[in-house]
Amino acid sequence: MIGNTPLLAIDFRYRGSNRVIHAKCEHLNLTGSIKDRMALHILRRACESCELQSGDRVMEATSGNTGISFAALSRALGHPATIFMPRRLMSIPPTTRLMWFSIPRTQNS
Repeated sequence: MIGNTPLLAIDFRYRGSNRVIHAKCEHLNLTGSIKDRMALHILRRACESCELQSGDRVMEATSGNTGISFAALSRALGHPATIFMPRRLMSIPPTTRLMWFSIPRTQNS
């Protein structure tokens, strides 16, 4: 699921008044991140404009959730993905990397 995530109403009291906060359940997106919406929009637009062809590799420099979203969605749409990230973030579990993307080894990474 990406987009159309449930909206929860949270009732509470604040300074003697009943209030409601609405919370969007973005954790239900594919990777659990709101960044999935943005990545899907960009990938769809690239496919629609023919900038991204069938089987093209998606490459993303990242330091967080955006790259994970691009990797997962690229893979779901049939595109291999290569993600470039700082060494300090290389602790992503190998099983996740094998499923979604590759991280190239470079001399300075």
